Amino acid sequence: MSVKAFGQLTLVAAVSTFIVMEALSPPREPTVDAITTGSISATNPPPRSRQDPIVVSQAMPEELPVETQLSAPAAAARRSTDSVDESALRYFARQGDTRRLEAEIARLKAIYPNWQPPSDPLAPEDYSDPELDRMWALFSDGRYADVRAAIADRRAKEPDWVAPDALVQLLDQADARIRLTNASDAKQWNAVVEIAAGTPSLLTCDYVDALWRVAEAFASTARIDRAEDVYTYILTNCENPNERVATVQKAVALLPQAEADKLFSFERGNEFQAARDDRIRQRVGKIAETEEGAADAADLTRLEALATTGSEAADPQVLGWYYYRREKPSIALEWFDKARARDPESAKSAEGYTLTLNDLERYAEAETIGYDWIESSEDNLAAYLGSVVGLLSIDPPVKVSESVLDRIVAVVVKARNPEAGEQLGWYAYNLNQTRTAERWFATVLKWAPDYEPAAFGLATTLLALKDKAGANEIIRAWSDRSERIANILKPVKADLRGPRYVVDAPTYDREGEVVAAPVRRSTAPAPVKSTASARCGGSGPVNTLSPAAALPRGWCLMDLNRPVEAAAAFEIALRSSDAGTRSDAAYGASLANLRSGVTDKAAVAAAAAPQTEKQRTELTVSILTQQALAMYGEGRYNETILALDARNQYAQEQNDLLVLRGFAYLNLRRYADAKRIFQAAAGTGSPDAIRGLAEVQAAQNGLR
Repeated sequence: MSVKAFGQLTLVAAVSTFIVMEALSPPREPTVDAITTGSISATNPPPRSRQDPIVVSQAMPEELPVETQLSAPAAAARRSTDSVDESALRYFARQGDTRRLEAEIARLKAIYPNWQPPSDPLAPEDYSDPELDRMWALFSDGRYADVRAAIADRRAKEPDWVAPDALVQLLDQADARIRLTNASDAKQWNAVVEIAAGTPSLLTCDYVDALWRVAEAFASTARIDRAEDVYTYILTNCENPNERVATVQKAVALLPQAEADKLFSFERGNEFQAARDDRIRQRVGKIAETEEGAADAADLTRLEALATTGSEAADPQVLGWYYYRREKPSIALEWFDKARARDPESAKSAEGYTLTLNDLERYAEAETIGYDWIESSEDNLAAYLGSVVGLLSIDPPVKVSESVLDRIVAVVVKARNPEAGEQLGWYAYNLNQTRTAERWFATVLKWAPDYEPAAFGLATTLLALKDKAGANEIIRAWSDRSERIANILKPVKADLRGPRYVVDAPTYDREGEVVAAPVRRSTAPAPVKSTASARCGGSGPVNTLSPAAALPRGWCLMDLNRPVEAAAAFEIALRSSDAGTRSDAAYGASLANLRSGVTDKAAVAAAAAPQTEKQRTELTVSILTQQALAMYGEGRYNETILALDARNQYAQEQNDLLVLRGFAYLNLRRYADAKRIFQAAAGTGSPDAIRGLAEVQAAQNGLR
């Protein structure tokens, strides 16, 4: 059985498939095989009239009688044109509503393929019906419920009156359009397809928004070829320039690159440049999400031009993330700054700006900027905490005001962040507030019982407080998990550097509620050198990494103060065939072992690969420093002095080691030497040197 249906063929692919109505010129009759097998290609279809719709089918034609396989417009071809209701067409013509007039012509042609529109829609009519005209006016204003109410009222008054078919059908079409839009907004994609299948008059160039929504429904349900067919239909048949550009932009956003790129072949002139720019944004944006790969230079140049001349925040924000993740923070900061200026409410731009300031070690600025966004997202909070860690670990230390410390404590306690809590502990410790530091480290261990840096800090403070029993308890609990805790030595306090502030760790009431202690003014020594980073690339075990990947992981772990894991990463990097990688790995392994207190391993690692002169000197100084501390802790005071003497050949003796030398002399009963050293150090205000002088005096008086 064959049917002539204004040149339309039905393409069938599967259940809930999309059917493109092919326009043929001149019209020809499709075979039943072509209809049922979907053998007509939708690629580069012939030009088609604006009135020809796309039809969506919800069933496989093979399961239906041939009669029902035909499209709704085709099945209506047999209808007589004698009863065509042209009242809507003539009303829209009188109103000068060209868009609705064309849409009505398209609708009537879909229903009555043999009908031809009147040559003069404005020709006088034989009747006048002001009340019906009022209904059409309500319809034109989109007041569909009022139209139905007016129809019901008139039928109640005039039982024999029948509403024009055109008005009823257009109301049904409007309702379907509303239902399709609502289903699309709710992402009920199958409902979108079902509504479209039942309302083919919506699927023309007069309702491009409905076509876009059908295409999105197909793309969102993994029917990419069907979505491509819809976009192809629009670009083949529809003339509105803005709608054509928007069509390609939507396709670029939803389709895989290969399918979206096909649509550029329909370009007229240079009309798709905006869509081409969107494709560039998509490519660079995808790369910007990771630390791997590099964007095409031409893409970057074009996107930077768009970001410079445009007014939106999205382009500079993408560039900010791209350069941030490629460790170019100075460039990234400029783009994030531009994004923030254009959209001050963007939490993502604020996050990138804060992280970039952290990378530039501008922690005070980062803390100030980041604090305003801590409630916006977990990522913004993490960026802020990274700035807190960096700010508290600056060497030499910076003055942090009481108000800033107060808000830092409030955020850290609420977030229960181990890294930031640990840094508050070290900050207090180096401000000579050892009891406060002890409480911070103990608190962090309540938050994260397996957080080794807090255990190390707690053991250190307990030793400083001469609580050997408490320190031994920590050592026993951690000795099989941490070499530096197993080999911990009593640290020597640093020298006094002027006024600082310190805060107490939180306390807990009987109900387990956290109560933060107030900020207190104090004087303090300089903090121990410590840095931290808000992120580490990759999440797999260290032993699964390649040498090339292990090297950056090692440095990142060092930033996070996890030297034991860092040393393992550097050991893997030492296997590299690249000499530069091996040299950096040997240097990193030495530093990691030194930080863990494993001096012997540090010396072995230092010899594993050639080092620069600067690196060799730095490692030698660090190793001799560790050895001096180790000897002193073991009571080997002569060897302590020998190690310090050897160190002096490479670097000037800093104040804390000068005090260490003084106590070594004191323990060797070399009181004159000890007194000379303590007097020199006491001149800088060192409390340990002052204490040393007192102990020398007591020893000489027989009181020690």
